[in-house]
Amino acid sequence: MTQVPAAVTAYPARPQPRGPGRAWHWLRQGLALWRSGIWQGLLLALLPLIFEGLLQWLPVVGLVLSKLLTPLVGALSLWWLHRRCQRAGSLPVHGLPGWPVAVVVMLLGLVVFAWQLAVLALLAGPGSALSLLQGDMAALAGLRWSLALMLASGILPAALLGLMSSHLVLAGQPLRAAWRWNWWALQRYWQPLLAWHLLLAMLLAGLLWWPWLLLLIAPLGLHGSYAMWCDIASGQAEDGHAAGSCL
Repeated sequence: MTQVPAAVTAYPARPQPRGPGRAWHWLRQGLALWRSGIWQGLLLALLPLIFEGLLQWLPVVGLVLSKLLTPLVGALSLWWLHRRCQRAGSLPVHGLPGWPVAVVVMLLGLVVFAWQLAVLALLAGPGSALSLLQGDMAALAGLRWSLALMLASGILPAALLGLMSSHLVLAGQPLRAAWRWNWWALQRYWQPLLAWHLLLAMLLAGLLWWPWLLLLIAPLGLHGSYAMWCDIASGQAEDGHAAGSCL
């Protein structure tokens, strides 16, 4: 039976109703986790973005390479947060994920990026998607709404596959078990998951007007998503319809 870290203690032993309001608990717990280590949490959340920005300075391949490797840094940040929380609790901690998990995480990152490119091509034409791939931001000036919708659209594949990625990294599950668990969670918690990801999508869309939102989105996404995983994983042990075990 999964036990959540002491840093995530507001949940009762049995899962709460799975309505949209459950997302509010994830938000509260994510903020509480962030407050327990504000500067370390901010650094962990911003590390993938800093890494991505540095890679994108590389000519020609920088953008694609950043989309391929940045998810690995994001997974490392999530794993490190897990380690920090585990020191105050009893959730089993696995070692750094191996190369099969790394490959899956990278492929998921590419899926999200390909989806965003397809959305931009649909909204503003294939030429705009090509300009983004080439790093020609001048050609995208004036496409603020299209770019905002492109950013927000990435939440859809992330919402559908993100729990699987978290389970691979945090629970040490093989791919098939993590996929089954992800599908089970989507079916059982679809309402709060929808509310949570709609919030993230709106914040992402707002980046084109208020770039400072990144300082909120990054730590909120990291800590809130971790609290969400802890809640769902602990609730799964109480649910007879669970698709697989969470170690």
